[in-house]
Amino acid sequence: MTKSERTRKQIVIRSASLFNEKGFAGSSVDEIVEKIDVTRRSLYKHFEGKEELAQEVVEYLLDETLAKTRSALKSGSAQNRLFAYLDLYQNPYCAGPVTGEVYINGGCPILNFGVEYDDGDPHTATKVARAVNETLKALESVILEGKNEKEFRDDIDVSQLALKIFSAIKGGILVARLLKNNNLMHQIISGLKQELLSYQES
Repeated sequence: MTKSERTRKQIVIRSASLFNEKGFAGSSVDEIVEKIDVTRRSLYKHFEGKEELAQEVVEYLLDETLAKTRSALKSGSAQNRLFAYLDLYQNPYCAGPVTGEVYINGGCPILNFGVEYDDGDPHTATKVARAVNETLKALESVILEGKNEKEFRDDIDVSQLALKIFSAIKGGILVARLLKNNNLMHQIISGLKQELLSYQES
């Protein structure tokens, strides 16, 4: 990787939280250069404009989100992998500086960019939809494996359960951040875990 490529990548990484918190419309060029501590000249040397930077930030954050999902669902029993996925989202709201306990600063990129770009930018909306579908397929794969290994009852609707888990988590992120209360997410996760336990093969 060349020096220019490394600098470009660092600009994307360092500006990611700003775009995730404020969105494309809410992030001015002045805020971007202040956030990442570069000059306008340097920014425009590596990107044609805010639009190009935003597209790379979207890809970066979606890739980060999917990487965390894959890591959580990677090993262990099906139940433990689903629990690990749920635990990623324990603390979606952060009142102060970012800590290791916060999933991704600014909330879930799938949710944030899905809402912001659903009508205005079909290209970005397609990227977000792809991330949604990949997450659903990953959840379905783990649930199906749990059925096949007799961890879960055979009468479970795999697609329906995956959609329920995904939708409850995304909705929980919205509510917890809006009301500034992580305990609401803890309740949602606890309820989902209890439901998964109820599906154990007796």
